[in-house]
Amino acid sequence: QITPVEFPDVTADSVYIHWEPYQDVMYVYDREKPMLMYSQEADIHGSLALRPGGMEGNGVMNFSEAQLTSNLIKFKEKLFDADTSEFKLKSDELSEFSFSTDNVNAHVDFIKKQGIFKSNTGGSLVKFPVNQYICFVNEFTWDMEGGSIAMSSEKQETLIEGGEQVVLKGSKFISTHSEQDSLYFFAAKANYDLKNKIISAEQVKFIHVADARVYPDKEEVVVRKKAKMDPLQNARILANIVTKYHNIYNASVTIDGKKHYNASGQYDYVDELRRKQTIYFNTITVDTTIQTIASGEIKDTANFMLSPNFAFSGTANLAASNQFLNFDGFCKISHKCDKIISHWFQISTDVNPNEIYIPITEFTSNLTNDTLSSGIIMDNNSISVYSTFLSPKLHKPDKPFLSAEGFLYYDKSSQEYRISNKDKLIEISLPGNYVSLKTSDCIIYSEGKITLDENIGQVEMTAAGNIFHYLKKDSVVFDLIMELDFFFTDPALKAMANSLWDDTLAPLNFDRTIYERALSEIVGKEAADKLVAEVNLLGSFKKIPDELDKSIVLTDLEMKWDNESNSFISQGPIGIGNIQNRQVNKYVKGYVELLKKKGGDELTLYLEANQDHWYFFTYSRGLMQAISSNEDFNNPIKVLKPAKRKSKVQEKGEMPYQFIISSDRKKKTFLSKFTGE
Repeated sequence: QITPVEFPDVTADSVYIHWEPYQDVMYVYDREKPMLMYSQEADIHGSLALRPGGMEGNGVMNFSEAQLTSNLIKFKEKLFDADTSEFKLKSDELSEFSFSTDNVNAHVDFIKKQGIFKSNTGGSLVKFPVNQYICFVNEFTWDMEGGSIAMSSEKQETLIEGGEQVVLKGSKFISTHSEQDSLYFFAAKANYDLKNKIISAEQVKFIHVADARVYPDKEEVVVRKKAKMDPLQNARILANIVTKYHNIYNASVTIDGKKHYNASGQYDYVDELRRKQTIYFNTITVDTTIQTIASGEIKDTANFMLSPNFAFSGTANLAASNQFLNFDGFCKISHKCDKIISHWFQISTDVNPNEIYIPITEFTSNLTNDTLSSGIIMDNNSISVYSTFLSPKLHKPDKPFLSAEGFLYYDKSSQEYRISNKDKLIEISLPGNYVSLKTSDCIIYSEGKITLDENIGQVEMTAAGNIFHYLKKDSVVFDLIMELDFFFTDPALKAMANSLWDDTLAPLNFDRTIYERALSEIVGKEAADKLVAEVNLLGSFKKIPDELDKSIVLTDLEMKWDNESNSFISQGPIGIGNIQNRQVNKYVKGYVELLKKKGGDELTLYLEANQDHWYFFTYSRGLMQAISSNEDFNNPIKVLKPAKRKSKVQEKGEMPYQFIISSDRKKKTFLSKFTGE
């Protein structure tokens, strides 16, 4: 009946009845069969208590594939309530429930075909055994006819992820699958499809997987049987949660567990001009250190640019803990200098778009596996000079005067590609070989240690300084400190040093930048700084360092390549730093020529204090000839026995060496090349 007090219908067969007339209550206990209720839509295993004020009961109720257990159930004509209950929904599978929870306040209405359940603790544990998930919910509504459960939760939970405090709202869904390492996510709302056993979660802000956060499109997540989550389409990945370096979007993500996922998606590479270029990562996964990694192919047809000055094709690689992408493939520089062909060259390096340094080694090669060179080269076949910049040498045996390795960098202010060690690229005054290509004027510039004596024989020639190769007019100019060390008689060299020191000659300019840099290459940066400080203060070094204690050291020597004579010829005054351990530090007139020959190079020096005071040296194929206007120089050579003018051969096959007095005619013949007389 409905009025004045509501009572449901009950059909009970073979029950035990206990009547308490003074309490006006009748207790009914089932014995063999459950008691049928609500037009047989439900039954109860347990007991009922019938009073004038209504009916109550306790036990296990079964209705519409559900099971509710409570110690106190209040029945009305077409509904019932239980303040504290355990609720389960049966599954298609035998002896298995697809949904269960406990400690909930239950309200079941057989007219509306609806059950409303509220947690008594602010979040009751709900189990999805078929889905292998659990969650904590505040409230859920069961649609008996539709076969679904709508869940919601207003609860908030504060987590610490990657050192960051995160507040998440909703129910916490946790996988109980043994291989998913307690994967979880929070959802403010969710729906459970009882027929298909599908959890459809809504308002899922993100899922923490491995070191990343995965943001579902429309904040929706679907979980099927055995904890299988539907792939997330159009998702976003933040990797990692600590550094937050990388964002991948339009991603298709398959989450396998708390520590692993697979995906593909798009990534924006932003260059120094803030221009975006899209990289498609076809492989996104997790490595053995639980780090997100990704890779994607960039074809040469994509016209991808690391910056306006570096093109790239190959593979882009991402590691979440690394701020920058790794590019493994081929790079190409951009310039319009006809004499330097721009090649695609191999690279494998992390790239900071705002400050690109690309490693260059002696093994750097192009698409056809040719080793590339950067420097100014001597072609011994044609006796000519040419330059390379990330391009192959004309012939493998060709030797560079100077080449550079380390890192390739583009300097925007000077419009130059530069190669050197990173310290020198940052601070040019530091030691190290350096080569640059100035794209606006097509000039190859290099500085550092310079090798001129590949084919000179028994004269040890050490040089440092710079070289300019003006490609448009094919002009090559050297500015050097040159050390010449050879077997000679000490009295002659001493007489030469003393006489030049006594002459009224212009003192050396020690403030030249290239002098300081070249000195650093020979003695080291720290020693060079000390020597420069000494010479600026005292006018000379306190002591000649061992590295400069050579037969003759020329400090200011500008030489230019002459295509007609196949030689390097000096231009302008020549600076003499020291002769052996005796300092001169004066400028003289004169000429230095290094004649390049296939059979052996020829070196000639003419140094003139004035017309009546000069020195002449010429060396070729083991024979050093010298003569001077100073008899104190000539006599020690003349009086020395021939055997004393020869040096012993140190190694088998080494060219023999001796020095002799030269002739005035030979000197005049040499000078006629320059004077025309």
